[in-house]
Amino acid sequence: MLADEFLQLAGEKRKHAAQMSGLFERLYPGMKPLEFNAPPLDTLPVCDEMMRVGDVENALALALISEAIGRDIYRKLQRMAGDEGVAALFGELAAIKENAYERLLGLYNEVIGE
Repeated sequence: MLADEFLQLAGEKRKHAAQMSGLFERLYPGMKPLEFNAPPLDTLPVCDEMMRVGDVENALALALISEAIGRDIYRKLQRMAGDEGVAALFGELAAIKENAYERLLGLYNEVIGE
C-alpha cells in the first residue's frame, strides 16, 4: 500500500512535468527551457533529509512537507498568474498536491498508530 502510494506520487510528478512543459511551450513558442540538474522546488527544502531517511515514519513526514510546499507554491503561482489558463493549471496542480497530502497524512497516521 505504501509503495503503491509512492508510485502514484511519482506518476503525478511526471504528469506535472508534462503539464509545465506544455505551458512553457504555449507561453514561449519556439523556445527551449533551460536544462539544469536540480530537485523540484517542493523537495528542495527537504532533499538532503530525503536522501538519508531510514524509516517509514520520517519518509512520510518528509513527503508531507514536500507536498505542502508544492501545494503552497502552486497556490501562490495561481494568484500571481495574469492568464486565466495559467491560473487554472496552477489551481489544478495545487489541488493534486492537496489530495496527495491528504492521502499521505492518512498513511502517516496509520503508521504512527493514530
